[in-house]
Amino acid sequence: MGALGCLNGWTLVIGELTVSFAKHGGFPRVLGKVNAHGAPLWGLLFTGVLASLMLIMNYNDSMAGAFTLLSVVVTATNLPIYIGCAIAVLVLWRRGQIPKPGAREIRWFVAAILAAVYCVWASIGIGRKPLLQALYVCAPGVLIYAVYWWHSVRRDVVAARA
Repeated sequence: MGALGCLNGWTLVIGELTVSFAKHGGFPRVLGKVNAHGAPLWGLLFTGVLASLMLIMNYNDSMAGAFTLLSVVVTATNLPIYIGCAIAVLVLWRRGQIPKPGAREIRWFVAAILAAVYCVWASIGIGRKPLLQALYVCAPGVLIYAVYWWHSVRRDVVAARA
């Protein structure tokens, strides 16, 4: 039951991340739309399709084994986001865009370093198969972002020429 709860939680997180990326211009706007109840319908459908494809890819495993692998893969796909956030705190601190840690703020500075180290350690320890499948899951998102970014740059260049 713990794996089911974990998987449901991660699915909701990924749905919200998809909406956030879309609202901030990183993904197409269609992925940022929410239904009348505020649920990110297209983001959840997108992640649901990816999860279903992963289960189909692992049809030889037992259902429990496939579900456990899926939980690990979903965790692995979120680790780069956590690493990025932890490193962002350090980069923003170095640039002077957030206050330098004093005696009281040193906790979040140390937490950012420990979080980045932990995420790298977890990525290494997660295992080859889940890590490769996490890369497969991330690939469509990177592709969508790249295509959307390319179209945005082209649109800006055309607008600048006009």
